[in-house]
Amino acid sequence: MIVTLEDVYRGNTKELEIQRYRICKLCTGTGSNKKEVVDNKCQGCNGRGIKMVIRQISYGMIQQQVYCPDCQGK
Repeated sequence: MIVTLEDVYRGNTKELEIQRYRICKLCTGTGSNKKEVVDNKCQGCNGRGIKMVIRQISYGMIQQQVYCPDCQGK
């Protein structure tokens, strides 16, 4: 969406559609409808999908974000 300076000056309004992710109210983010399921997160990345990896190179060390090899980022 483009908003011109004239739109701002005149106080015009425009509608904007935004998509966002929310935690499911039924499963509270566990992905299951069973109450006894408490923790089904990946143990390798704690459910984040990425891991921080420190690698040694010839002149020092670098830190990288990589997809979790245990859950493939899911």
